[in-house]
Amino acid sequence: MMFRLFITLAASPALVVTHAFSYGRLPTMSRPPLRRLVTVASDVGSAADAGDGVPVVLPGELAVLTFDLDDTLYPIGPVVGEADAAMVSAMRSLLPDPAAASMITEGALIDAMVALRRALAGRPITYTDLRVRAAADIFDQITWGGGPGEPSGAYGTNTPMSSAWAARSFGVWLAERNAAATRWMFPGAAASLRAIREKYPGVAIGAVTNGRGHPDDMIDRDRGEAPLRGVFDFVVCGDEPEVFPFRKPSTKIYEVALERAGFPGGSWDGSTGSVWIHVGDNLVNDVGASAKCGATAVLVDGKKDERAAVAGGDRDEIWSTFSPEEKEWRRVAEEEAKQRVAATVENIADLPDIIEQILASLP
Repeated sequence: MMFRLFITLAASPALVVTHAFSYGRLPTMSRPPLRRLVTVASDVGSAADAGDGVPVVLPGELAVLTFDLDDTLYPIGPVVGEADAAMVSAMRSLLPDPAAASMITEGALIDAMVALRRALAGRPITYTDLRVRAAADIFDQITWGGGPGEPSGAYGTNTPMSSAWAARSFGVWLAERNAAATRWMFPGAAASLRAIREKYPGVAIGAVTNGRGHPDDMIDRDRGEAPLRGVFDFVVCGDEPEVFPFRKPSTKIYEVALERAGFPGGSWDGSTGSVWIHVGDNLVNDVGASAKCGATAVLVDGKKDERAAVAGGDRDEIWSTFSPEEKEWRRVAEEEAKQRVAATVENIADLPDIIEQILASLP
């Protein structure tokens, strides 16, 4: 059991705005948060405070617990790798000509996404639309242009058939992404989350992710089980309308999370001594951004999964189109975020102990 604890104070939230989401399951509340409300006068306010629609929690209580998903609960490299393989297989199955179908590869799909992002020249696109449009480009290029290459035209110019095939193939990708996340889930992660859910029945537990993973849809196909179903109260995805294009590291996605946790306006007020903990692997996206909104940030900084290193590697580096200026901004932001780390764990399995220590350290 390895973890380090550094209790720090977090700052107040910043304000931002939103855009669009499509294809597949829209993240929604799994069930209403079950927080214990103050019903009698106490040192945190009168009973009347509990009647205005804002959750009022007891001092020292864990009120909100949010998690990043990718590279926090499972390694994203092999998960996306297996999902891409399933999508390529689905795309190939739609083409009757074996020679044409063989032109569709994982490399071609990644190349098409890179080319599309460059063609958009900085204009925002959801990760969902990026993958669907890239697949449609490949279908158009094979059907009309002889093979994968540069984007076929202006955004939204794909043929209806190619767009339909791409959306259908994306559905296969999304299902496999969630199934693969279950297979690759870090040892002890599911059991740890269930233990936290049982120990803190009043806490609102949420997922805050830029990706398309959804805990309720992570199904072990061999056993027919969904190990995380019922653990999370809500999921916020960077592709959905309330968030896009302000995904992490924007604070907007965390404000939406707080709204779904029951805090109108997405504003966290920890003045009563209650706690919001956010857990994630990325210093900029998880630690820095959540701490700006008032979270106590826990960094998952464990050793890389050896299986993941062999199977998937770091896929972000394969097709990242960050400019030199963006990379420098993130480097500076990482250094700043290091000062915001309240605790570090090597594995989600250690999280119950770290939560206890954070709560015990409160005045």
